Amino acid sequence: MDIINLQLQFWHQNQPKSYDISTIQNIEDDLFSIEIEEDIYCFTVHLIPKEPIVLQNIALHIDRKMRENEKVFVNGYQTWTDSREFMKNEHLQGLNPLASPVTNRFRMSYYGDYYFYNYPKEKGTFHSYTYTYFRKKEHIELWASLSEESGFTIFETYMNADRMIIRKDCQNLELSKPYTAFKLFYKKGKPQEVWDTYLEASNLEKAAAKNVSGWTSWYHHYTKIDEKTVLENLAAFQQRNIPIDLFQIDDGYQQAVGDWMPNEKFPNGMRSLTDQIHDAGYKAGLWIAPLICEEKSEVRKNTEWLLKDQKGLPLPIGFSPDWSGKFYALDFGNQQVKNYLRETFRRLLDEWNFDMLKLDFLHAAAIVPPPHQTRGQVMCEAMQFLREIAGDKLLLGCGVPLGSALGQVDYCRIGADVALKWEDNLLKNRLRYRERVSTKCSLNSTIGRHALNGRFFLNDPDVFILREENNTLTFPQKYTLFLLNQALGGLLFTSDNLDTYDEKTLRLYQSQFPLLDKKKIVVQKDQDLYKIRFEIGDKHYLLCANLSDKGQDILLPEGKYFRAKKIVSYAVHLAPFQSVVYKKVEAGNFEILGSNGHLFPGADVEVFTRLGDDITLERHPQSLDKATVYLSVPELKTYLVNGQSIEAKEELGRVIVEVEFGEEMI
Repeated sequence: MDIINLQLQFWHQNQPKSYDISTIQNIEDDLFSIEIEEDIYCFTVHLIPKEPIVLQNIALHIDRKMRENEKVFVNGYQTWTDSREFMKNEHLQGLNPLASPVTNRFRMSYYGDYYFYNYPKEKGTFHSYTYTYFRKKEHIELWASLSEESGFTIFETYMNADRMIIRKDCQNLELSKPYTAFKLFYKKGKPQEVWDTYLEASNLEKAAAKNVSGWTSWYHHYTKIDEKTVLENLAAFQQRNIPIDLFQIDDGYQQAVGDWMPNEKFPNGMRSLTDQIHDAGYKAGLWIAPLICEEKSEVRKNTEWLLKDQKGLPLPIGFSPDWSGKFYALDFGNQQVKNYLRETFRRLLDEWNFDMLKLDFLHAAAIVPPPHQTRGQVMCEAMQFLREIAGDKLLLGCGVPLGSALGQVDYCRIGADVALKWEDNLLKNRLRYRERVSTKCSLNSTIGRHALNGRFFLNDPDVFILREENNTLTFPQKYTLFLLNQALGGLLFTSDNLDTYDEKTLRLYQSQFPLLDKKKIVVQKDQDLYKIRFEIGDKHYLLCANLSDKGQDILLPEGKYFRAKKIVSYAVHLAPFQSVVYKKVEAGNFEILGSNGHLFPGADVEVFTRLGDDITLERHPQSLDKATVYLSVPELKTYLVNGQSIEAKEELGRVIVEVEFGEEMI
């Protein structure tokens, strides 16, 4: 790295001090010293004050030549903030000041970084939290923080000025002890190798959680849930023997946000529900927003528990018409708040016996840091505390700055809430709201943050929606959402009631089973057109996605590809919002071309062996519905498959055998 200088600004005895240190090395000054550590991938900067100071800014300025057609990845402030690759002719904008009557009423600035970060006006200028990378074709150059415990690390890229600034969010931080300002990782190469090295350098254990499927109440019923509705949806899964893992009750069961006791719509209490969920063979999940409380909650009356504004008044950080209007952040530094959280978790996890908690609106912890801490320090401490009091139960993080969640949760939302329509152009164009509820925005982040999946936690890309009622998504949009979530996510939920599905929709829903790990994922992007390559076991797949409202042609990588009893090569046309997935055809004489019983053709075939012309095929025991498996063979003759004689035939320019499987489960 070619570092120009280190910029340092602080107050000492009410006097401003500013330093531009032209070379990065160990520095001694009357008021501070700088200590540098370097190894092959890491660069660490320690600031040691010799007298108390109030830190305002510390930043590394770096010369970096931006290459032609290079893309930069922007990781948003928190879970819901749009996160994707950008080109130098694009612009990252803050909230529209002309829309301030709306954004102020709903306190929208507190959902993102608008209240503390000054968005520049120049095109090609971007800022990214915790990590960023530059992509040229299939190679990346990753810059990342190895520790956010000292504060959020912000990577600013000035693509038209060939400059990068790495800045610590530390304004007004009172320092009297040594402070690790930066602990940075830097590596170039192929994405898989680079990300694996980053995980190793972070000293975090690789995510141990497994891929899970499930149901959550929110995106169909929202707060209008009751015990009867929950049990009806549970029965719909149980009666069909659907092998989901988790059944989650979302917002609407509680007396108020902050008062985590069941309301009158759940007369038999929550333990009754977890018992029935467990009897159905599923784990039970519950939504909670542990660090906020709404206006009319009992917790709100404890004003000493709440974060305060500059006038010492409780600070509203949001507004929800689903609740009682304004809601507030709890002061995580208050010991009584920690006691309240510890007791709440004990009740939900031990008494009510839930297996997983979805923790929402976690960014609330970092709104107003105390003078001796940064936002990032408070956020990291809050996440570590929540992990501690949850014990070995599963945690799903949501609405959280991702750097603070690495290694602290089992699953983590990595995108915006999915909407019942593709995009909200009012929120996007008029308000310029980066945390908006939007299916398109959610998918951008699902693709953009896919490399975190299976490394630091398993990604929750939010729900897919296949139902017709209360939904304006078209079928191509629903299928694209379903397919991309399945390919890139680790927690795969819907909110649909299966009783409303027709036969075709139920078959599509069931085609996700069994859930299988996707490895060696490589993403190529051209505007809103994506090519995503990955492997399932020894099978290679290509997913092509068009997220735009225009039909587009897409060139396929060299080779042949199978889908829906067709083999294609060279190029395909994708209609607006259309996505397709192909299995790559190899050159072997005996080869599974694919199947029509799984979303990823042929992935449901678990056993394929042969002895001469005697072939054994077995599908995974969690495969649902009937299926045809297409097998490429070398000669036109009769083969013995699972003890049955099947005549080969010429189709698709090859010799194939079609093997029929009946319905294993209904």
